[in-house]
Amino acid sequence: MANQSTETVSIEQLGRAIRRCSEAHPEFALRQRLHPDAGLLCEALADMNWRKLDLVSRSVFQDEHKAALDRWIG
Repeated sequence: MANQSTETVSIEQLGRAIRRCSEAHPEFALRQRLHPDAGLLCEALADMNWRKLDLVSRSVFQDEHKAALDRWIG
């Protein structure tokens, strides 16, 4: 059986990843901007929130969103 935690992403994981990314790149915060990866993760979090989802399959992430997810969540 596959490990659910590696096949899904929770809204909490996205929130933590956004914080880690922002903390790792304070130069963006100084200019009141989001790091590009944090912006992509925020888009995913906002979409999940709008759809009232707490958990989604990793397979829904594509292209640059998937790359950002892989960098900050693993």
